Amino acid sequence: MLTSANSTDGTDGDWEVAATIQNNPVMARGVTIDFAGKSWFKFASEGDVGKILEIEAFDMSAGGTDTWFFMGTSISQMGIKQQDTDSTTAQLIHAKFPEYTPAMLRGGIGCINSTEVVDHLSEYLEYVGNVKFWAIEMGTNDAWGGGDWNLNTYVSNMQTIIDSAKAHGITPVIARIIATDSAKAGWQINPAYLEAVDKLVKENNLPQGPDFYSYFKEHPELLASDGVHPNAETKGGQAMHHLWAEALAPLYAAGDTATKTPDSSTTLKMSGTFMVPRIYAQGKNIFVEGNLLNVTSVTLVSATGQLISQKALSKNYGQVQFENIPTGQYIVIIRGKNAVQTSTVRAK
Repeated sequence: MLTSANSTDGTDGDWEVAATIQNNPVMARGVTIDFAGKSWFKFASEGDVGKILEIEAFDMSAGGTDTWFFMGTSISQMGIKQQDTDSTTAQLIHAKFPEYTPAMLRGGIGCINSTEVVDHLSEYLEYVGNVKFWAIEMGTNDAWGGGDWNLNTYVSNMQTIIDSAKAHGITPVIARIIATDSAKAGWQINPAYLEAVDKLVKENNLPQGPDFYSYFKEHPELLASDGVHPNAETKGGQAMHHLWAEALAPLYAAGDTATKTPDSSTTLKMSGTFMVPRIYAQGKNIFVEGNLLNVTSVTLVSATGQLISQKALSKNYGQVQFENIPTGQYIVIIRGKNAVQTSTVRAK
């Protein structure tokens, strides 16, 4: 990572090395750099780094209290990191609480269980020990097949994860294990695992995580043909983002994600007040539709920052459409009286 105080275009000027990363084994991480007196930063590599999905910058001068790592199995790998969504958890939080812009690191490793997490806790703490919250989806592979033979090991491992996180100033937030579509998978999560998660949350005085089990039990159409993983075509991953945002909303409603205890009465329902417009593309047309009440403008910007179109709204439109957009990645910026939402979308 390089920084500059006098560059005018990101290439000229004087540059200093702010951080050096070697032999990086992970796909997502946060790096803190000293930016005092600087106006530019850039990422440089001596070799091929593959495809970079996103680089975001956040002001850490207040201690980085709104930083999150989403730990999980292939369910999070697919649903939180890989599948398209109208808005990420961070964007949903920002839309409802404009004063907050969460930094969100998306993890998720295929086939991992709680024992493997414990075996590699030192690496987790090395690479994402500098965040304040771990949002944890864990247990499907521990509970695989529907029995409870591994329950005691799971509980012990989760307690170790909780204790290690707390010892490093990290607050864990644990999701209830996602339900399967038992008609397709041939098995269902044993209730003893759900009871164990509830007990861990209560006894460790943790914030309440999302109830993936109940929601996906009621909506099996959001699961893929294996009956276990979220279905990209039916927006299973999108539902996970919304459920996380709903569960985390009380922390933000309390006014301080670092120190205040949320009131359970502030929980926001996904189908009610916690709603943002849907953003999607059909061919070369991009649509913004849904609840546009109090939206003042919708702006379309290219991935390079070029303004494509801006539409001012004076009444509650049901849909805004951008037509015949060239193929590429775009950013949709929705501005309201008290909120700003940004989402990426690709025109084909």
